[in-house]
Amino acid sequence: MNSNQPIASIIVPAYNHANYIRDCLMSIYRQTYQNLELIIIDDGSRDATAAVIEAFLAEYEARFARVEFRSRPNRGVSATLNELVSLSRGEWIHPLSSDDMYLDNKVEVIWQAYQEWGVPEVALIYGDTLFMDMDGNPVEMPKGVRPPPGPNHQGYLELFFANRLNGPTMAFRRRAIEAIGGFDESLPMEDWDCWLRLSARYPIGRVPEPVSRYRYHADNSHRGQARMLRAMLLTFGKFLAKDAELLPAALIRKNWRKNLHRLYRWARREDPGFLPWLLAQALQSPLRLPTPADYTLAAKRIAHRLEGRS
Repeated sequence: MNSNQPIASIIVPAYNHANYIRDCLMSIYRQTYQNLELIIIDDGSRDATAAVIEAFLAEYEARFARVEFRSRPNRGVSATLNELVSLSRGEWIHPLSSDDMYLDNKVEVIWQAYQEWGVPEVALIYGDTLFMDMDGNPVEMPKGVRPPPGPNHQGYLELFFANRLNGPTMAFRRRAIEAIGGFDESLPMEDWDCWLRLSARYPIGRVPEPVSRYRYHADNSHRGQARMLRAMLLTFGKFLAKDAELLPAALIRKNWRKNLHRLYRWARREDPGFLPWLLAQALQSPLRLPTPADYTLAAKRIAHRLEGRS
């Protein structure tokens, strides 16, 4: 181990990924950054995920400064992430889903960026990602708009409109994540909410190079899209309730109009009775700022329809 490197914590919430978890763990093993601890929780997998993890550790545990592996009944992603954070000891924590992979220099690239920026209060650093399909083959995805590289002291302005932070690329500081209360276990979209809350209190920053491989699971079902829309509405409504003073009125209106358009497409197909309310909201949007209650009402409407069809 390199004694000059502070220990970095890699945390892996594993669930039903027996086919992918070994590739995930091997990408951690290959990290050029040497001083690593590896903390894994199998969150009640119903397949052979836990057995694959045990086989990997039997072969490669000596590579790490510290290893902890727990297997327990399912508690969900947010609760598992909070538990993983509590078990880890490093100041910088790198989460990795059990079906994704790091590029070999991921941890080192993040650490070098933190040192070079000279902004010690940075709470989250992320990079770009490469995409792969279910079989690990490269997938070309639209590049889209990427935030500027380097620290950003108002990352919430970007995040309130779009989440361009890809999970396996990032690392966050322990003290910062603990200061905001960790991941919200009541929300279905734990990561976006967490990054919003972090960026409202600390700088976050982007490294402009790929550091991970993200396994793309396409869920184009109407039900999957409705769940995602509901989760976004809850996330935005919560942030608006606590931190509206940080947001320009124009951005709040832009966010609401975008979500009204999403809701219109959903309601036209799934809940035509909701269309008059949406039309009224659209007509009022130039004159009236949406409230957290508006986001919550729309999210509850989707939840009601989903429950009725389950």
